Amino acid sequence: MSKKNKDIDIYIASTEAENNNHIGYGFAKAQNGDKKLSGKAYRLCSENPTLYLADVMCVAKSLESLKAPSSATIYTTSPTIASAIAEPNSIPDIIKKVQKNKPLRKAWEKVEKQLRMHDEVNVIMVSPDACEQLTQAQKQATIGANLPYNKEGAENKKYKRHSKNETLRDILDENTFE
Repeated sequence: MSKKNKDIDIYIASTEAENNNHIGYGFAKAQNGDKKLSGKAYRLCSENPTLYLADVMCVAKSLESLKAPSSATIYTTSPTIASAIAEPNSIPDIIKKVQKNKPLRKAWEKVEKQLRMHDEVNVIMVSPDACEQLTQAQKQATIGANLPYNKEGAENKKYKRHSKNETLRDILDENTFE
């Protein structure tokens, strides 16, 4: 019998780095009621990266990180993400609308697959400064935006290794965070 994640809170965020226009996304998650957060940071590797694509990828990656089946609540600042997850039957229509945008189509397909795998996924739309957990997700997104990668290897997802501590140190040196 496999373990099941119950009542997981997921906080998602995406951001564009000011100094290099790279887009990153990240999430922070915690067992419902637990104050200890775990997070993950990613750099968006796409020919035409957008914050919308980063938000969709963030939902897909955060749901992939859970053991299926699970119950989760996603906290987001994106109205598009909130409405799509609240009405999962609308996702096939979204996929049809973005058919020509392959990265976005693939991301929505991943989200649709993950939503089917989990017992229950709820969504709550929040303001960007709503809670400390969302701030942590935003920090993860900033780390992701500053992660280096090889443009030629972007399709293969081969990244130059760069630890979170090194990236966080670089960010703190630039006085991005207090």
